[in-house]
Amino acid sequence: MSSKATNTGLASRIRAWARARRTAFTMADVCTALGARTPEERQKVFDSFAIFRSRGEIEKTSMKQKRRQKYQYNSSWEQQKSGPEAAQKQKICKAMRLISFHEPFSASDVKKMTGATRSYTDKVTKKLLSQGYITRVGFRTLEDGCGSKEALYRVVNNDRFRLEVIK
Repeated sequence: MSSKATNTGLASRIRAWARARRTAFTMADVCTALGARTPEERQKVFDSFAIFRSRGEIEKTSMKQKRRQKYQYNSSWEQQKSGPEAAQKQKICKAMRLISFHEPFSASDVKKMTGATRSYTDKVTKKLLSQGYITRVGFRTLEDGCGSKEALYRVVNNDRFRLEVIK
């Protein structure tokens, strides 16, 4: 979702309704329960529902035709949120803080230290940069013979970083 999306409470209403439901339900059941009558309202419910499905928070229960597809809330979903990806992010953030005590770091330094993929390391770095937890302090020339450069970063405030990012 974009940062410009308004918080309407639709997701929390869907979640609460689905959790309370003990039997399987259809998309029509969800729309009826939430009072979505117009095509625009129903589309918003469908879009939110698709996000729930992609996260695994709501799962299919039968293989019937699409219009009558049955779903069920996955109560173990909350336990899955703190899975391997969350652990990997914590590892990356701890490495950033550790390296930053001594010298500026690059995404490739963090990748080497944690064993994470470069794309995931870049994703975490960009997010922390946009949130103001780290800052770009310069560039370093790579020794690949092409004259390429990579950005160097530093943690802005180690205490704030430890308290807010490394939980």
